[in-house]
Amino acid sequence: MKNINKRIIGVIVIKNDRVVNSFQYKKYLPIGKVSSSVLNLDMWEVDEILILDINRSKKQLGPNFELIENLNKKNFNTPLIYAGSIRNYKDAIKLCSLGIERIVIDNFLFNNPEKIKKISEFIGSQAIILCLPLKYKNKELFYFNHVKKKEYKINEHPITLFDKNMYSEILIIDYKNEGDGLFDLNLLKISKIIEKKLIVFGGINNIKLSKKILKNKFVSAIGVGNKLNFKESSIYNLKEQIKHNFKNKKIIR
Repeated sequence: MKNINKRIIGVIVIKNDRVVNSFQYKKYLPIGKVSSSVLNLDMWEVDEILILDINRSKKQLGPNFELIENLNKKNFNTPLIYAGSIRNYKDAIKLCSLGIERIVIDNFLFNNPEKIKKISEFIGSQAIILCLPLKYKNKELFYFNHVKKKEYKINEHPITLFDKNMYSEILIIDYKNEGDGLFDLNLLKISKIIEKKLIVFGGINNIKLSKKILKNKFVSAIGVGNKLNFKESSIYNLKEQIKHNFKNKKIIR
């Protein structure tokens, strides 16, 4: 597994156009402006920035195009990923035209998986990431359907049957430890079910845990938020530690 990119993605969670610390999809602590967080992460040289807008789907508002347009006016170079109420291929194309390099998709897997194929045809599979909130319980993996607010066994998820050529990576989220707690390493067992590159997020709040997760051959990136996201020294130390432990692997930037 030589020359595999191990990336650090700064995750900015947004609710009502403000950056928040999110705790298990239940509680939220306001932080500040989106533009300030993006510029900070760009300055601290994370490899990508994921903008995760958590309440637009519920309100059926579609992507936050105005927010992306305003960010486009700022002077930063870090690639942007966007997640939040993407409804169809037209939304995907417009986001890409505004500078978004990749998008994250969740709901389509349940209500209209054919839409993902359509989006892939227009923007390419490399620009598509599928989202999978997970929990490990009784030696089994469960996913959380945030629309129905219910948990289901992973073998009931349509992603297990979906064409892997239609997307590039899977974003797995430890939604029980997101914002508070430690990432459950058992969630990495998803790679035994779906052999695809993983972006890991939720409960990654120290360097030791970050390095342990990145040693998994299927993990291509970790997403850092709350505790690591807004501290320059934490990002710098994490990148230096990763470089030291992955000498035979390429580290972006």
